Amino acid sequence: MRQRSSSPKFQVHNNALVSAQKVVGFSEIKKEPEKWGRMVESAIGKYLLNQSIARNFNLFYWREGNDEVDSVLQKENKVVALKLKGGVSQRNKGMESFKRKYAEAKVYLMGQNALGWKDFLKMEVSDLF
Repeated sequence: MRQRSSSPKFQVHNNALVSAQKVVGFSEIKKEPEKWGRMVESAIGKYLLNQSIARNFNLFYWREGNDEVDSVLQKENKVVALKLKGGVSQRNKGMESFKRKYAEAKVYLMGQNALGWKDFLKMEVSDLF
């Protein structure tokens, strides 16, 4: 995969560091789909960051124009792309664009009608490769 310098996505290793800064509690955030979606995406990002260290794989964010993929995992010559979708629609232009460009990559969509985020956090990330 071609890599170029871009603004990195900031990730901390523990979501408690983010949650501790919130003025509102869990039940309030859960009621607001946009805020809840950001918290879930953040939790998955932290999980992947920690797993990348423990399981020895590289973790990237991919964006080209308006198309983006939340997480790209690379171990040796194997590439996996992950996108979290909060809404009911499971069509995702970023994933489609990534798959066209990197046909050998495995792609996974997490959302209501796809791989659930709770199940994802319980699985062994290395199994995605």
